[in-house]
Amino acid sequence: SDVYNRQLKELNDDPRNLHANNKPKSDLLQKELKIYKTARQLKDRIGEDVIKQHIISHTESVSDLLEQAIMLKEYDLLDNQGARIQVVPLFETVEDLENSREIMKEFLNLDIVKKWLASQNNYQEIMLGYSDSNKDGGYLASCWNLYKAQKDLTAMGKKLGVNITFMHGRGGTVGRGGGPSYEAITAQPFGSINDRIRMTEQGEIIQNKYGNQDTAYYNLEMLASATIDRIVSKQIVSEDDIGGFRDSMDKIVLDSNKVYRKLVFETPAFLDYFLQATPIKQISNLNIGSRPAARKKITDFSGLRAIPWVFSWSQSRIMFPGWYGVGSAFKHFIDADSHNLETLQKMYQGWPFFHSLLSNV
Repeated sequence: SDVYNRQLKELNDDPRNLHANNKPKSDLLQKELKIYKTARQLKDRIGEDVIKQHIISHTESVSDLLEQAIMLKEYDLLDNQGARIQVVPLFETVEDLENSREIMKEFLNLDIVKKWLASQNNYQEIMLGYSDSNKDGGYLASCWNLYKAQKDLTAMGKKLGVNITFMHGRGGTVGRGGGPSYEAITAQPFGSINDRIRMTEQGEIIQNKYGNQDTAYYNLEMLASATIDRIVSKQIVSEDDIGGFRDSMDKIVLDSNKVYRKLVFETPAFLDYFLQATPIKQISNLNIGSRPAARKKITDFSGLRAIPWVFSWSQSRIMFPGWYGVGSAFKHFIDADSHNLETLQKMYQGWPFFHSLLSNV
């Protein structure tokens, strides 16, 4: 597109800054530019180990990544030779996770990006969002799409000679990718953790896990040992079996997604039920989140942000995002063929991902 080509031209050929110091700027623009200016000052003063990534929420195209790069270029945090801060996409919805392969393939093959990667020891971080994909398609669809995206992106990185590492935007509750941390790490796809992993620990569980010295040490030790476990473990199930497991999961997840979307997005009274059965209206008025509860007035689910969606259900103790659509999909799968129950038992015993998935539900 025209915008995309202009962005590349700006990054490749034009050494000058876009903003002029003597031109008036809106308060919003001044505030945004100050963030980059401060990042630059901190890196100059403290060293390159501070502020190493800049994450782009809801990445939908290569253009979103280049747009961010132009902002970094304004304060010489990146140029056509290298990058002092890495541009990190965040893929959040089911659709974005599916598109992540094409976006990253195009991005990583750009000549300028290869130079940025060379200055970053050939590492490219990708952030994965758990809450939005759950709100879109339910628990099974979210977990499965995240798993497949990691597997494919890791393989793509290997092919291109790039070390893909992941940052997991997990929350405390199961509907937001929560659950026991040790299991969550050891259930990651083989090969997706080579030497590092990053994850968020959300506000509501920080006090529980790091509120005193003993529990903080215990949790940090557990994260480190789980990561090492996953790096050194060998795959116990054959690739053929895993291939069969994946085919079964594809069928189950497709069914689960239909059941979930039929209730949430295609049942007109469901929104009224949600508004009345949970304190979402009150939560929308609380000044506790980093962003408003909805992108606009709550008239449908698409405008509602994912975290208040999960939070509201948990206040009513319904925990809907952590289980709805799971039981129906398994029941349909088992009823369809007498051997399918046996397949699920094998998956549970030999596949850490599936074991963790079920224990969380």
